[in-house]
Amino acid sequence: MAHRSTLSHNSLPSPLHGAPPLKRLTFQMLWNWHTIDACFLARSWHVRSMGGFALSCIAAMLLVVCLEALRRLDREYDEYIVRMFRAQSRLDRANRGKEPEEAESCASSVVLDGGLNGELHGMLTRSAVVRRFRASLAQQFVKAVLHAVTFGVAYIVMLLAMYFNGYIIISIIVGAGLGKFICDWTAKTVVFDDEPAREGPICGHSSKVEGIEESGVCA
Repeated sequence: MAHRSTLSHNSLPSPLHGAPPLKRLTFQMLWNWHTIDACFLARSWHVRSMGGFALSCIAAMLLVVCLEALRRLDREYDEYIVRMFRAQSRLDRANRGKEPEEAESCASSVVLDGGLNGELHGMLTRSAVVRRFRASLAQQFVKAVLHAVTFGVAYIVMLLAMYFNGYIIISIIVGAGLGKFICDWTAKTVVFDDEPAREGPICGHSSKVEGIEESGVCA
């Protein structure tokens, strides 16, 4: 037997006699297809019409899209602070009078670029200068805030799914697919290492090393 609960205001005393009874809030802890009088998360989220239920489904879908966007933003911020560190390192070397084209500087910039292909990284690690990067207090605080917001949105999505409403769950799945499509468009640097011997240094952008790098939709 399905466990079904209802919350009704009919038993509460009313200051006005003859007032129309309030509609009851319906929720069920097993799979259901409730529309009218469905209630989600709070008493204020009470569906009173089909239009309201359609808006609820759209809201659930957009919430998951926002979740995927927050996950992408977290990754983009990680890459951003690494790029800032690499740019600062290049500026420091330039201030010390080092040429940006020399091999050590070249190899160091490749190792610190997290977006490069792993095979290219392996070819250059023997001559690379590795520098340890540690986020500053402000950068780590921003990362923590992004993580907390992402965690909160994900928890709300989980609570919505726990109402076991088929329409809401379908909306969540559609939102996950839509969010992945929009906010996580694959863009990688592709290195072709099966070509003949290269004529110039790798960091000199020789024509023998080809790369493809495109920005994603949310980038």
